[in-house]
Amino acid sequence: MLEETIEYTKQRKAFGQSFGSCQYNKFLIADLVTRLEVTQAFVDQCVLAHSAVPDAAVPPGTRFRRTDDQARLHPGFVQQ
Repeated sequence: MLEETIEYTKQRKAFGQSFGSCQYNKFLIADLVTRLEVTQAFVDQCVLAHSAVPDAAVPPGTRFRRTDDQARLHPGFVQQ
């Protein structure tokens, strides 16, 4: 989904320039990439912990959720 969002921001035009070329949107994309990398590292650690201890529990509040930034950058983003 991240790649689709980045591609969408490159194609969309606003005020005669690419939507993704605006500094604010670049910061939003960089923040999303960072969040994705941190989330992936967390999930990897959860999988390792679960594999090591059969009864390991995932801490509450760790479910992935749609962020307002994702919806702002890619209106077609649907939370699953």
